[in-house]
Amino acid sequence: LAQVFVRSKMIFAALRLLQAIMALLLVLFASLATYVDSTAAGALKLDSYTFDKVLSFPSQSVLVKFDAPYASGAKESEFELLCKMAHGVADFLVAEVEVHQNDAHGKEENHDLRDRFQLTKKDFPAYFLFRSAGDQHQKYTGAIKAPRIATWLRKQQIAVTHIPELAQSQNDEDIDN
Repeated sequence: LAQVFVRSKMIFAALRLLQAIMALLLVLFASLATYVDSTAAGALKLDSYTFDKVLSFPSQSVLVKFDAPYASGAKESEFELLCKMAHGVADFLVAEVEVHQNDAHGKEENHDLRDRFQLTKKDFPAYFLFRSAGDQHQKYTGAIKAPRIATWLRKQQIAVTHIPELAQSQNDEDIDN
C-alpha cells in the first residue's frame, strides 16, 4: 500500500511538471506569433482561444490591453514603452487582445472577449490587470501614459521598473485607481 501511495505521488508530481512545461510552451508559441503580427515587442498576443489558458497560469499576473487591430499613435507608443518597462518583472506578463469588428469581409474576432468585459470601440485601448489564475480583474482608468500605468501597477504590488527620465511630473492624485 505504501508503494502505491509513493507511485501516485510521483505520478501527480510528473503531471504537475508536464502542466508547467505545457504552459511555458504555450507562452513561447504565443510570443513567437507576436513577431508575425502587429503586437508590440514584449507583449503576448492573446485571442479568444488563448485568453483563458494564459490567465490560468498559477501565480502569474497579466496586464491585458484590449484595442483595435493595428493600433498606432501616441497611445500605442506608450504601450510599447510599458512593455519595455515591464519585461524583467517575474511572474508578470503584458498581453494584447486585438478586437476586430466587422471588417470588409464581415469578420469579427475576439468579440466574445469584448462583450465579456463590456467594452465598446470608444473604450479602446482598455487595460485590465488579472491576478494569479482567476477571472478577478481590475480595470485601469487613468491616463494612457506608461509611467502612470507603471505607478498604478506598483500600487497593485507589480514591481514594474520606474524610469525617472521618462516620467513626467506625476502626482499620486493623478492615478485614478
